[in-house]
Amino acid sequence: MTPVETLEAAADRLEKLIAAVAPGPWEADTSEIYADGLVWVGETLNTDDPERTAAHSAYIAAMNPLVGRELVAILRGTAAGIREGRWPGGPPMQRVAGLLLGESLDRVPGEFKTITEKES
Repeated sequence: MTPVETLEAAADRLEKLIAAVAPGPWEADTSEIYADGLVWVGETLNTDDPERTAAHSAYIAAMNPLVGRELVAILRGTAAGIREGRWPGGPPMQRVAGLLLGESLDRVPGEFKTITEKES
């Protein structure tokens, strides 16, 4: 796939996922995640590490469909910029698109390191 096709495919996939879930915002209550405070979205559970359970729930709630819609707009905007010659390639968003499409980090183009890896 070309970079534009990859970005558009990732945006399409994310839009389909967003359409199938409860709308945002989401919130976490320790291990449980709710949409609009009423609709149960899911639960994380790690009986050996309750703090991590709460952290996972908070992260999932933060990455709710409202965030996903903004990410779709960024993916589509980057694709349009590449197609129109206004963007030289958008490597960071190509990496995001690859990850959304299930590519492993070693197959995603460009350097991808976490802050922790860059500091060490």
